[in-house]
Amino acid sequence: MADEAYIDLSPVINAVRVVSDQVSNVQRNVGIAIDNQNIINNNVNVLREFTARELNNVKKQLFEMERSAKLRAALQRALTEIVRVRQELEAKFGTQKLVREYMLGILQATDLGLITKSTISKCTEELMLSAPKYWLAPALIALASWISDNRPLAEKALEEAIKRDPEKTSLLFALISRRVNAGRAQAGKPYDDGATFRWLDLYFEQQDPFKMRTSIISFIDAYSNGVFGEDKNGVCEGHINHWMERLKEKNTNFAEEQKQYWLGLFDSFVVHPNDDRYAALAQLSPQYNEIDQYISRIAAADSQSGIRNYLGEILHTKVDLDKLIEDIDKQLIRLVDDYEEAERPLREEEEYLQLVKDFEGDEARARNLIEAKKAKMRDEDVNFALRLDEAIVNKDADPSARKTALTLLRPYISEAFGHFITARKGDYPETIELAFKEAGDPVGHVGFDWKNQTTNGENRDEMAGEIRKLYADSTKKSLDKISDEAGNKKKKAGTIVAITLCWTIVGLIVGLYMRSQGKKILAKNDADRATINEYFGRKEREKVDLLDKALEARADANNIVETFQAREGSEEINLHDLDVPTVEAAPAAEPIPEEPVEEPAEEPVEEPVEEPAEEPVEESKE
Repeated sequence: MADEAYIDLSPVINAVRVVSDQVSNVQRNVGIAIDNQNIINNNVNVLREFTARELNNVKKQLFEMERSAKLRAALQRALTEIVRVRQELEAKFGTQKLVREYMLGILQATDLGLITKSTISKCTEELMLSAPKYWLAPALIALASWISDNRPLAEKALEEAIKRDPEKTSLLFALISRRVNAGRAQAGKPYDDGATFRWLDLYFEQQDPFKMRTSIISFIDAYSNGVFGEDKNGVCEGHINHWMERLKEKNTNFAEEQKQYWLGLFDSFVVHPNDDRYAALAQLSPQYNEIDQYISRIAAADSQSGIRNYLGEILHTKVDLDKLIEDIDKQLIRLVDDYEEAERPLREEEEYLQLVKDFEGDEARARNLIEAKKAKMRDEDVNFALRLDEAIVNKDADPSARKTALTLLRPYISEAFGHFITARKGDYPETIELAFKEAGDPVGHVGFDWKNQTTNGENRDEMAGEIRKLYADSTKKSLDKISDEAGNKKKKAGTIVAITLCWTIVGLIVGLYMRSQGKKILAKNDADRATINEYFGRKEREKVDLLDKALEARADANNIVETFQAREGSEEINLHDLDVPTVEAAPAAEPIPEEPVEEPAEEPVEEPVEEPAEEPVEESKE
């Protein structure tokens, strides 16, 4: 029976082993396949990255090719267009260009003897007729006729120049007359600056105080400093006063607007104290803002970088007459060399095309440069007072021009300064309140509010005593809240239980536990008492120290105010004794001498300086 019951499982076991081996082989093959797949994936990623890089390179190359093609096309257009523009300029404005060249040639000559007769002979009436609208053409004829002692033609040409553009013509001959007088002064010869001021009179008469250009400040600065000579009749000063009167007549709020403008500037000088000197006062006094506002304005007025020094540096600037003369001569050259409005678009187009050519077809770069230049040279019309305001606050402006503008606006600046410095004076508190709130210790939470008043810290001891007493009272109240009764009861009860039930282990344990709980209560009470004493003691010292610092800051602020108010003129800014100096006359950088080496004679040259200028001025006024 035993033999019959035996079953041979070895075939099954062998079959399982075969299957197991086959499964292992499959797993190995799967692993190999996975590894191969990873290799393939890596290769695909590498190929993808390579393809992306190559695609980017191709895109860059295509972009560069396209850009180069656009640049070449733009360059070719510029080369073609610039020829067209210059031909159009020559056809339409060639005469104007010739006139400018002749005039600049005369003005830049260091000696009239260097001006050839052929140059003067070319400046004939025909040139004036060939440019029927151009103001500079008759002005050139007038100057050439004056040099050639042809008075009738000079007068006729001056009359025509004034008719075409009285503003530019009057300015041109004012600047030329100044140079002539400067040349005579340099040579030690007599001169007459009356003609210069007659031309300046006509030029200033053309100005609209509501539409002033920046250049007007330069001419007023030069006039104020005597570059044009001595204005014996106050002609120009009268015009300046008239402009201001017109501004005030047109705008009833003119004076107020000026005051607000300067108040805004003065406010920018206010820097509030941020050091530890006033921190305690700011923490304790509700009136600190009023204190800060006033002493900050005093500091803004008198500090090293304050208002007085700012204006004083402008007013005490040394006038550089040589630079003033150089700037005025540059204005003369700029006036002559400037284009007319009709010619300007073509000139700007020519400049743009030339830049495109210089930048090898880069139109964007040329356009940006043109726009930047326009923005820099943009000079919008604004009223005369605003021109003066801008001249003062613009640190890049000529120092002498800032000084002149400041002198002209001194009444408004002085009034604004007085308002600025006194606006917060009435708010400065004679008596201040000091106060703080004590929240209380972290155990008993017994707090209090304290406040008192002082003028200059005269009651310091009284206030310190109050603070100490309040902290002492709070300490006592907090300590009184702590009771040892519960701890002592537990400790005592535990002792009784331990003694009474000492014959049992449970009774002894309970008693000892009750004693330990009582001791813990008593220990915590002792710790709380120490915390209360330490907290209130520290707070008392801190608050008394804070009080002392606040009183010290109050005394410092009071001293600043008293010193400032005691000083005569502290609330004024005196600009009246710092006028811009004047001079009789000044030499020019490149003066036009009086007469040619041989002809004409000296006497005829002197005569037209006065006469041609005078008659057109009177005629224009009529």
